[in-house]
Amino acid sequence: MKKLDISPSAKNFMEAADIALIVGGSIIIPHLRRMFKEWDLLQEGSDE
Repeated sequence: MKKLDISPSAKNFMEAADIALIVGGSIIIPHLRRMFKEWDLLQEGSDE
């Protein structure tokens, strides 16, 4: 996985997830779970 050169702030990321849930409804919950898992991995990688 490629490390992000420009990363959104956590606040912006959460806002995008909130909007996706409102617009998409509960059908996107599995996608949100994957998104948060990937976000955590990217955040761990940025500490190095």
